[in-house]
Amino acid sequence: MKATKTISAISLIVLLFGSATFAQSANNLIPVITPGTRQSVTFVVNINDASSLVAYPNEYFITVTNDRGASVAPPQYFHPGQGSYTFTEYGSSFSGNRTAHMTVSPNTGIRGTYFFNPQTIPGPFRPGNTYDFLLSPQISR
Repeated sequence: MKATKTISAISLIVLLFGSATFAQSANNLIPVITPGTRQSVTFVVNINDASSLVAYPNEYFITVTNDRGASVAPPQYFHPGQGSYTFTEYGSSFSGNRTAHMTVSPNTGIRGTYFFNPQTIPGPFRPGNTYDFLLSPQISR
């Protein structure tokens, strides 16, 4: 009986130390991405003559999309007088095109006074860099 307890105790110790060593070695093989080390690309959307645009609150929103039309960062509402909007895309690969849009918000139910042609910048995009867009208003007809 004493031999069984001794063997069980030794087996338990070996099992615990063996799994701790395996877990630590597995952590060295798998790269861990922490929030501070994520790669990102910054896009700045500049609105030409933003100080002279008259708009209702939340009438327009600005977004940057990829080739599939998906937003790369959350959209932002246009605020009259604010000329620059910064978007940050996080990930590991930044290929394809990025397009900046300024459109009438579907939440307002009103027709916008201005129309903005989207601007596209071809990729690939280098992590850590900033890319600028310039959107210019035109009067809607």
